Amino acid sequence: MKEANTKAILAEVRRHLNGVVAQSLKEEGIEYPYSLGVQIASLRAIAKGYEKSMPVARDLAGRKLREAILMASLIADSNSFLTTDFPLWEKTFMNTEAVDTACFYCLSHTPNPWESIGKWLNSSAPLIQRAGIMTLAHSVRKGRELPDTPCATYSFTQIVSSPSNHRELLSLLSTLQEHESHLYPPLKDSINKYGSPAVKHLLALLPPEA
Repeated sequence: MKEANTKAILAEVRRHLNGVVAQSLKEEGIEYPYSLGVQIASLRAIAKGYEKSMPVARDLAGRKLREAILMASLIADSNSFLTTDFPLWEKTFMNTEAVDTACFYCLSHTPNPWESIGKWLNSSAPLIQRAGIMTLAHSVRKGRELPDTPCATYSFTQIVSSPSNHRELLSLLSTLQEHESHLYPPLKDSINKYGSPAVKHLLALLPPEA
């Protein structure tokens, strides 16, 4: 396995340039300042050839190239992820692909994502909300214990009253129910109190409670 190096990683990424994919992403509304159209599978394969590195990940996350932004979450050493790194990653939340990649491969593995999750759940911005929803859902699926502080004080009002992220909200609901999380009852109560008819319908899609 090679030592992570920004220049070497980006040189390898450029060899997988795919203009068709870049155009397809743009047509789907997944836009970045710059994109090479490299497929996620190729980026994952490249990342596996390098050691994890937070300094390199931070360098990549601060760039405007799609592949650099995605690679940042793939190459990050989550165990060395600092509280001060969350604002940098938050700046990369420019579309659903960037959010979902960060949440699954990086943020849900970090030692202490709980404060940021609470902040994101309270955001009025759909993409930031999505980051909170998906980081929490993936953390629960991984069997992580949710600390009472701050998780017990999470507010779900913003995400249940939002017209966006319904599929992600259903995913979180079903995950919390399946894992018998102490956050399931307050989320369900918030949906009943503040959710739109479309959001309340999500409860009917869940398996019957025992």
